[in-house]
Formats: sequence, structure tokens, C-alpha cells
Amino acid sequence: MITTHSHEGKDYYLLNASAAAEAHPCCGVGKTLRGGECDRSGEIEFQGLLLCEPHAEQLQAQDRTDLLEGIVSSLSLCLSSIPLRKNKELSVMLRAQRAQATRELAHAREDLRRATGGKEEAL
Repeated sequence: MITTHSHEGKDYYLLNASAAAEAHPCCGVGKTLRGGECDRSGEIEFQGLLLCEPHAEQLQAQDRTDLLEGIVSSLSLCLSSIPLRKNKELSVMLRAQRAQATRELAHAREDLRRATGGKEEAL
């Protein structure tokens, strides 16, 4: 709640603590897996949560890693299909796609390591 206070002909606006908390809510992570709490301000919206920048970066990196692992796995499964292996052009294209996804996955894992400070699970 904002209150107005006048002093010597000037108006001053005061913001009480509950209004300040609404203006800058805490990070949506709350408790971490290690038992700690995140008390940073939520600044970035990610999948319906308002997160602090470090946690938003970590979850985005984890999402990208998970997506690329699924893509690499799917492409590997396609390459194990006997009918697809008989089609040389398709096999070459799938191998190239898998190689590209594997390179991107390595970069995504490095981004995740940086976002977690080198720890497996920072949340």
C-alpha cells in the first residue's frame, strides 16, 4: 500500500513492506534440494514461475539438455531401424542430424555445468 505524506509543501510517497514484497516477489524455487532457501527476488518468468536469474538460467539449461538428450535418443532409435538402414540417403541424413544434436548436447551440458556452478544439482 502506498501512503502519501506532506511535509513543508512537498508530497512524499511511502511504500509499506507488504507492497514492496508484492512488487518484488521472491524466487519461485523456494527450498532447494540441498535444504537451503532462495531468497533472491523473482525477475524472470519461466514455465509459469517467477525465478531469480541464476535459477532461471539453470532451469533453461536443464530443459535444453533434456530436450537434446531426447532428440539424440530418438535419432539413435531411428538409425537402429532395419528398413531405415536400407535407405542410404536417409541413413546419412539421420547420422548427420544425430552428430549435430550430439554437439549441441555437449554445449548444453557445459551451459548447465556453468549455471549450476559445476555441481550436478544446484537447485
